[in-house]
Amino acid sequence: AAGVVTDLDKPGIRQIVDRLRAAGELSSVQFLDACLDALGPLPLRASTRGALLAHVDKEGPLRFGPGEDSAAEARVTELLQLIVAGREYQFM
Repeated sequence: AAGVVTDLDKPGIRQIVDRLRAAGELSSVQFLDACLDALGPLPLRASTRGALLAHVDKEGPLRFGPGEDSAAEARVTELLQLIVAGREYQFM
């Protein structure tokens, strides 16, 4: 699953990225919640959510725009990869 979510040529992954782009600038919490929602209802342990949020917070809000698109897309696919590699996703 982790390998699939990094492939921007997959229509579903492209759709997730495009949905986040259309949402405009997203705070770290909004970014994490949007990715979790895109992958389906996924209850996380508080420790997992905290770790994911700490990771996202390192780079701040998610922004798309001139000169930022490729970095933003990479952040989205990286977060999706972290989510699907997690215990909650693997055993849901």
